[in-house]
Amino acid sequence: MFVAVSVREAPKFVHQDANQLIATWKNVIVCQFGNTPLTEDAARRQVAISATQGQRFGPSQLLEIALIDRETPLPTPGARAVLDLAVRSVGPYYLGVASVFEGVGFRAALVRGVLTSLAMLARTPFPQRVFASDGECVTWSTGRLCATPADADDLSAILAMVRRTAVEQDIVTY
Repeated sequence: MFVAVSVREAPKFVHQDANQLIATWKNVIVCQFGNTPLTEDAARRQVAISATQGQRFGPSQLLEIALIDRETPLPTPGARAVLDLAVRSVGPYYLGVASVFEGVGFRAALVRGVLTSLAMLARTPFPQRVFASDGECVTWSTGRLCATPADADDLSAILAMVRRTAVEQDIVTY
């Protein structure tokens, strides 16, 4: 299923636990969520990584891509509270957030619809989009980043690397 890929600048894998894998590449943060609920501690680590990257790149410069496993449950109430509060502190650093929930059929469309509705209700200071494929996500993301075609190729390869690593580490069930 996964093919070996190469990129001009490799991502840095900055966090891994049983539920998530986080990598950074330039001003992009890629979070692969697994098939256990996101905990309050994991959400705090994710926010800390966002804050560090935000301070490094400055306001309106970060793009986050959330790769969501088909079996990912809702975050715990504590994790949701941490993420809600984080919008105030790290939100100004964001250029946008893209979420990818792959799949076809009613369930996949329903999940993407719920994610889209939640993003609309969140009223964040940055745009959020939900996609059915990495390709759609890369197109939107590279447009937000004003990236080159080579950057788009690299970003596609990096998403594949993160997914492959998450499978190898038993974080996801693709």
